[in-house]
Amino acid sequence: MSLEQNIALLQQFPLFAILDTEQLQLLAFNGETLRFRAGETLFKEGSTGSGAIIVVSGEIALERQYDDGMVEEDTLVAGKMVGELSMITNIDRAISARALVSSEVFVISRPLFHRVLNEFPETAARIHKFLGNRLKNAMGDLTGILPQFDENLDGNL
Repeated sequence: MSLEQNIALLQQFPLFAILDTEQLQLLAFNGETLRFRAGETLFKEGSTGSGAIIVVSGEIALERQYDDGMVEEDTLVAGKMVGELSMITNIDRAISARALVSSEVFVISRPLFHRVLNEFPETAARIHKFLGNRLKNAMGDLTGILPQFDENLDGNL
């Protein structure tokens, strides 16, 4: 992919839309394009995430291990991202990812993302605010469903 295509790919996501042209160019130029054959594993559940993965082409199955085996939880197609938080902090993957067909992904590693945060403190502040708002909204969503659990304390969920 070209630099311009990588920039356009990144701009699709609200987190990257916060960045200015210079910062997007830095990520787009230094991000890594990887290709996977059908059946290849991108990462395993429980492994430490090393960055965000954006699907450029193909299909990626997100799978979780249960007592009775592996279950496909979701499928990512072009323009979808997984591992956003692992760009910011060490976090274990809650799910495995496997290519269903030949697939291409674009990876923004934690060191690369931290480079942007360190070199552009004003951007780091905007990202901090953006993520804080997302967390606040997620907490509000959880608060909205908690009464359902209170009503079912007898275990009849």
